[in-house]
Amino acid sequence: MWNLVKDIFPEYYLNSLSTLHVFSAVASESQYTAYVDYDDTDRSNMTLGLAVDFAYFNLFDAQKYFTTTIIHELGHVISFNQDQFNLLPYKFEIGHCDYPFGNEIECLKDDAYLRLFMSEFWSTDLFIDLDEKDLDTFYNIHTEKFLNIYSATGPDEDFAETFKQFILRDPAPSGSTVPEQKIKLLHSIPELVALRSTLRDKLSDNGSFFISSVYQ
Repeated sequence: MWNLVKDIFPEYYLNSLSTLHVFSAVASESQYTAYVDYDDTDRSNMTLGLAVDFAYFNLFDAQKYFTTTIIHELGHVISFNQDQFNLLPYKFEIGHCDYPFGNEIECLKDDAYLRLFMSEFWSTDLFIDLDEKDLDTFYNIHTEKFLNIYSATGPDEDFAETFKQFILRDPAPSGSTVPEQKIKLLHSIPELVALRSTLRDKLSDNGSFFISSVYQ
């Protein structure tokens, strides 16, 4: 499991991980298959959690869904990384960091990937709707805006799911749907395009790379 993470994560982002938590998805209350956790005051030490029963369902990563899950989690590590945030002064003034781009501790930089993503695709009305409705109702109302229901749980997951499809889909989408526009946004960021090229080459070399219908 860790070797596959090392195959996928670029060294810079791999060095952001301080802890690997291997757990059972079936035994956990949340039944998540993977997660990324961090301390707001020190994003250089993140925890990557991976479910062993998900990774070894049938044979190890037999259908490559574990590979695509790690790509999704890489999207989180990239968007949560310390280089995407500014720590705020000790005496925080209300309004210094506009909602939803931060809190009393930190604020997304103006050019942070997640800030660009939210500014483009997460309006104030959308946040209010998400807060006021259960997930199924929210997704049914806004289905055309999301890749899947999981991406509708919030901008963090929306970005990570979009990042996964940004890596997997080739060529880049040419349509005008909102999910396609989200993927196109990532294609407009040169450093992410360079990362995508490197990652696709690495995954092809070790035989892990594949294109599937998971983005549908």
